[in-house]
Amino acid sequence: MKKILFAAVAAMAITGCSQNEEIEKAAQPVEIGFGTIVKTTTRAVVTNKANLGDFKVHSYITGATYDGTALGNAYMNGVLYKTSDNLTWTKDAGDTKTYYWPSASDKSVQFFAYPSTLVTDFSAPATGYPSFTYTVATTAADQKDLVVAHEQNKTATSEGVNNGSLTLGFKHILSRINFAYVPGASDLTYTVSAIKIADITGGKAKYSFDAANGQWDLTDGTSQEYAYTVKQSSTLVTDKNYYLLGDESASLMLLPQDVTSKVITVTYESKDASDVIVFSGNKTVTLPANSKWEVGQNVLYILTLPAGGTEMTVVPAVSDWGNTDDKENDAK
Repeated sequence: MKKILFAAVAAMAITGCSQNEEIEKAAQPVEIGFGTIVKTTTRAVVTNKANLGDFKVHSYITGATYDGTALGNAYMNGVLYKTSDNLTWTKDAGDTKTYYWPSASDKSVQFFAYPSTLVTDFSAPATGYPSFTYTVATTAADQKDLVVAHEQNKTATSEGVNNGSLTLGFKHILSRINFAYVPGASDLTYTVSAIKIADITGGKAKYSFDAANGQWDLTDGTSQEYAYTVKQSSTLVTDKNYYLLGDESASLMLLPQDVTSKVITVTYESKDASDVIVFSGNKTVTLPANSKWEVGQNVLYILTLPAGGTEMTVVPAVSDWGNTDDKENDAK
């Protein structure tokens, strides 16, 4: 898994009376700093080193291992890190305080971070983990690749901390959906004009940091139909038998969910060498049982388009973002 590492220059500050007491005992306090990691992908609007932008950090001092109970008062309460070039990040000039790692051996720090332009209502409950709400846009052009960072039980000597600087591992928390096709007849020319997937839960949802990849609550979501932006390639994918149906900006960024029995509709035309239309219209395929979009997952639906009246089939190729290889799973 390839990762991009870049430094975020960070001079930190202290807030919260009860948590400050843990810091004042340090004989040689170590200042908290940050670096960041974002998994790489190929799509232009996917969040990576080149376009992460400004982000905010919340942190909480807890026992050596946080057990999911009260986090207490925030130590860093939405501290903003800004960039003008996506090469270096500095703490907002309005925050003049300095944050230090706790020296007590029975204390650690819980960190939560997110893009400042996409999340506005981060909150921590009386018990449990923080959460926020997010609304997925209805069109692919307006959808964003949402990333967050969650670093647990960190101290100045933890793995991932170098001279007081913690590497924040930003991860993708939506599901990325794309489409490709296999010609059902090699002697025909296929032109795909539209793809849509119906009855998908979209709109507003709540994300919580309380699992390895966090989890989404879709209670407030609404049923949506999403249209894919088709830009058909005329070249086979290297070492594959399919053609991509979208370029780097086509991906749908959708809420992770169970998509069993959801229907994909493809509008296309097939012609023979004499330019005679063999088929023109819509084909549908229903996703099989146990079909799920997971947090941070790439899903490429490979559609086999028949020449005429034959049933259309689909094979999903699934991978985590940042992996170079897709794993194809049969869908019957």
